[in-house]
Amino acid sequence: MASPSPVGTLIDPCDKLLFRQIHPLKMKAGQPGVSNFVPENKVNLSTRRQEITAQGAHEAHVAIPLQSAGTWAITSQEAHDVAELPAYDDENLGGNGPFHVSVWFPSNITRGARERIARGLHERAVKRGRGGWLYGPV
Repeated sequence: MASPSPVGTLIDPCDKLLFRQIHPLKMKAGQPGVSNFVPENKVNLSTRRQEITAQGAHEAHVAIPLQSAGTWAITSQEAHDVAELPAYDDENLGGNGPFHVSVWFPSNITRGARERIARGLHERAVKRGRGGWLYGPV
């Protein structure tokens, strides 16, 4: 990890997993849709570092309580490769929970560009585990 900033500590691109929860309403034909990799607020994609484990990330998410069908993952290297997206460790900011990392999307891009980035992240995530699933589906 490198420089501290108001949005957290920048994580250098690497192969450590960033766990992403799959919302049950964002499933298509029994598989997570690309929309799971579009940030809800259009800017920061919420993930958790691999130190919590895929199951631990799921359990922390549903304890908030938020819905999750299970856990997929990307890496900060993949976020960088897809669109030079930075990832910030921000677990101590704004009420984020332990091991929280935000992958930042540019705020000035079109919806189409955001969806193309999400598709690139989804394509990488689906190659892991059991068709993308590292925990679940539940």
